[in-house]
Amino acid sequence: MKKFIIIVLAFIGLYLMCGIAAAEPTIEGPSGLLVSPTADVATPESAWIGGNYIQWKGNDIDSTIWTYTITGGISENFELGAMGTFAQDADDGFGVNAKYLLMKEDPKMPGVACGIVYTDVGNTVTRLYLVGSKYYTADNNSTQKAMSFHGGVGYLNGDNIDNEWTFWGGADFNLSDKFIGIVEYIDADEGYNGFTYGVRYYGAENWTAQAGMIDGNFMLGASVIF
Repeated sequence: MKKFIIIVLAFIGLYLMCGIAAAEPTIEGPSGLLVSPTADVATPESAWIGGNYIQWKGNDIDSTIWTYTITGGISENFELGAMGTFAQDADDGFGVNAKYLLMKEDPKMPGVACGIVYTDVGNTVTRLYLVGSKYYTADNNSTQKAMSFHGGVGYLNGDNIDNEWTFWGGADFNLSDKFIGIVEYIDADEGYNGFTYGVRYYGAENWTAQAGMIDGNFMLGASVIF
């Protein structure tokens, strides 16, 4: 039943959807929410550098984890990124990712993107995914995005993982001129799983800060663009 609900959320995101969050990096690198990628891509000829602190407890892990990411826009439709993970009492590792925008978002239609994430943190995992994003405005006469919905499906393969599917749905919404709220749910047997929620602060045109809870684990991060 839980998987069915997540599939419904994902496809509601893919075919109905909303996007305030532009192209800030997730903790794994691809642009998106706190954890999940969206259909946004990094601005061409620019790059985000991000760092995140996570106090992780669960899945036989009790460790302070740091992630470092760089995500760059290669063209209007294509971004590349890399990620490093350093843990106090768990496995270190690295990752690379790429995302391609298949359909650009507009007032009537959602944006749709596909991507790949390769990580080597404890286990080697390759994830292929398809994600959709759609924004909504406060009213019909407004051009200001008020809320975005996102949904995606991923296919995983790697060490001890064969033909595993993951699903996610999420939303971001304006709290003020400087803050957005973020809510996500991820259904996965490998990696991040469960509810994620938090806030992102836009300090200026070239940096953001974020804080939240990932499946009950506290995270804090920041990113700058150049």
